[in-house]
Amino acid sequence: MQRFGIPGKTMVGSDSHTPAAGSLGMLAIGVGGTEVALAIAGEPLYLRMPEIWGVRLTGKLPSWISAKDVILEMLRRHGVKGGLNRIIEYHGPGLTTLTAMDRHVIANMGAELGATTTVFPADDQVRAFLRSEQREGDFAELLADAGAAYDVTEEIDLSTIEPLIALPSSPGNVVSSRQILQDLTKMGATFDLISDGARLHQSGCMGCIGMGQAPANGSISLRTMPRNFPGRSGTKEDSVYLCSPETAAAAALTGTIADPRDLTELFDLEYPELELPAVSSVNLTMLEKPLPPEEASEVTLVKGQNISSLPVFGPLTDRIEAPVALVVGDDISTDEILPAGARVLPYRSNIPKLAAFTFDQIDGRILPARPGPATRPATLSSPAPTTARDPRGSTPRSPHASSGCVRSWPSRSRGSIGRTWPISAYSHSSSRMPPITAVSSKTMCSC
Repeated sequence: MQRFGIPGKTMVGSDSHTPAAGSLGMLAIGVGGTEVALAIAGEPLYLRMPEIWGVRLTGKLPSWISAKDVILEMLRRHGVKGGLNRIIEYHGPGLTTLTAMDRHVIANMGAELGATTTVFPADDQVRAFLRSEQREGDFAELLADAGAAYDVTEEIDLSTIEPLIALPSSPGNVVSSRQILQDLTKMGATFDLISDGARLHQSGCMGCIGMGQAPANGSISLRTMPRNFPGRSGTKEDSVYLCSPETAAAAALTGTIADPRDLTELFDLEYPELELPAVSSVNLTMLEKPLPPEEASEVTLVKGQNISSLPVFGPLTDRIEAPVALVVGDDISTDEILPAGARVLPYRSNIPKLAAFTFDQIDGRILPARPGPATRPATLSSPAPTTARDPRGSTPRSPHASSGCVRSWPSRSRGSIGRTWPISAYSHSSSRMPPITAVSSKTMCSC
C-alpha cells in the first residue's frame, strides 16, 4: 500500500490479504502461487465472475470506535462465508470520514468474509495518503458511476457501530510498518508508550503467526490482528480474541474485556485526536533495485541450511493417477493446510522440508518425516473440552471415519471469526471468564 499501491491498477498476489490494496482503488486479488507464476509469465488469470456487493456507508464513527469495528460488524452480520464469490465495493457519503488506512483495515479483513476482493474508490482521502507518501503523482481518481447498480446491496450507518470482539478461534494478521514507528517516535508517542509499560515488536506478521509474543496457555489474549486460528499465535491451547486497538487498550487498562467508551468515566480519559504528520517518514532502505540482467546472472546466492533450491519438475502429463491421502470438510483454514509459527516458517524457502508440515494440524500421521516434533495429536476423535471462554460454549470435534487410503471427517469446529459479540455481552467482573493474562495490541496498529 505505502510503496506500490496505485489506483485503478489490477494486482494478483499469493498472500490471502492481497485485497488490502483495494483501499487505494485497486482490484487486488489473492490467488495461489501457481496462478501468480502464470501471471508473471504473461498468462491470463481465470476467475468465476463474482457478484458485486455494494455496501453504502453513511454517518461517522463515534469516539472510541474504529474501522476494525466496521469489518467486525460485517462479519457479525454475514460470517466467514458471506462474501464468497463476491467483490465488496464500499461507497456512500460515510467514506469521506474514513482515511486510506481505515479503509486498509476493512479491505484487509474482507478476506475473512471469504470475498474475492474489496474495493474502495480513489478519492480525496486516497490522494491525501499518496501525498503523504510522496507519491501523489500515482493518484488517479476512480469513483463509482452515478446510479451504479449492484447485485447485492447493504447499508451501514457508521454512527451506530459499537465496539465488537470476535471470539476464538478463527482468522488474524497485523498491519504495521517501520515508517509508522518512525512517525510515532517523531511525535514522542514511542516514549510515552514505553514508559507506560508497552512493548514494541518488530513490524510484520510476527505475533499473529506465532513469531514472538505467544500468549500463555489457558489465558485470554486480545489482539488487533485479523486471524485467530487455533494455535496460530504460537501457543497450542490459545484463546485469541480479535478486537480494535481501542478495545485492546481498554482491556490493558482494566484487566478485563471492557468497552472502550467507558474509559472516559473510569479514568477521565478523552478520546485522543491524533494529528499525524502531513508527510510520512518514507523509508526505502529495505528496498533495492534489481541488478541489470547481465549482472544478476553472475550473482551467487548465499543460502543457509534452511534454504533449498527450487525442485526441478518435469512437464505435467495429460493424466495423473494417485491415491487420495486425505479428504477434509468445509472451513479448513490456511493454518490447517500449512501451519505458521516458529517451528515451520524457517523453512519457507525450503519446499521439501516445508511440505512435511502439510495438514499436520489435521492429522499428524500423514507425513511422518518432518524436521521437528509434531505439536498436534494424531487423531481428531477426542472431544474438545467446553470452557468458559465462550459464553455460548464450544462444540466438540467430530470423529473421523477411516477407509483404506482415504480418511474423511467433518472439519473440526473451530469457532468462527463471524461469531462477533458486542463488548456489552461481558460483565467487567464476569466469573464465567478466566482472567486476561496477556493483552497484545500493536502500537498504532491499523488492522
